[in-house]
Amino acid sequence: MPDINAVDELEPGDAIVFQYWGIDHEGIVTSVTTDPEDKKLGIVHVIHYAFNFPITRTIKEERFFFDLNQQKNSKKVYENVQLYDAATTIERARARAGEQRHNPFNNTSRHLVEWAKVGNDSTMLENGTFPVNNGIMRRYNAYSWNDLKEGCIFDYSYYGIRHQGVVTKVNMQDNMVTVVHYGTRGIFSRRTVMKEDVPIDFKMQTLMIYRCDPAFKHNTPDEVITKAEQRIGEQSWKIMSNSSWKFCLHCLFN
Repeated sequence: MPDINAVDELEPGDAIVFQYWGIDHEGIVTSVTTDPEDKKLGIVHVIHYAFNFPITRTIKEERFFFDLNQQKNSKKVYENVQLYDAATTIERARARAGEQRHNPFNNTSRHLVEWAKVGNDSTMLENGTFPVNNGIMRRYNAYSWNDLKEGCIFDYSYYGIRHQGVVTKVNMQDNMVTVVHYGTRGIFSRRTVMKEDVPIDFKMQTLMIYRCDPAFKHNTPDEVITKAEQRIGEQSWKIMSNSSWKFCLHCLFN
């Protein structure tokens, strides 16, 4: 990461490392204004996971005064990886403004920058790898509608526990996805493969998706949906051999 020697070296869409509350911190640049008399001074607007006293962290676009005479800031450089262009990078970062899902292990400002610049092709954004009989599943946080696709395996909170289902419809207008999964109408009701609408709040909910390693053969999204819908009404749930997770894997691979 090369040091920034003048503020006008920065451009919108750049990923930077700067001092924030005394530690190195990352963000996406959205605009730059350089002092006409001293190029080491300037105003830089940055999207990042901001600290809100006392404990809450929220993604914000904030204005910072950079004094490179006293600060050591740097610009991230990526090699051998496909990047989003500057406008798309900023659009992606701004789409997450207001998010309060900070996690010190898998959702920091660094992860925000990586998601905005690189997307989920980045191995850094994996938050779990799961070997299965037919391949390897990789888990990622879902941060925006760009991450939720019809036919994907979706991980969300269901009756207070982590749960998986196959997305059959994405309804951005109503902030819903339709999921086929092994569900229940009540905590003591019999588990049944059903189709349900799940409300989506990317700002607050912990939402995740699974992707199969492309080296392994798996069904297309349309095939996954068809297989899921064919099993609606089934009541053969078993915690070890036919859970909602096993149901999703069957739709993906068999």
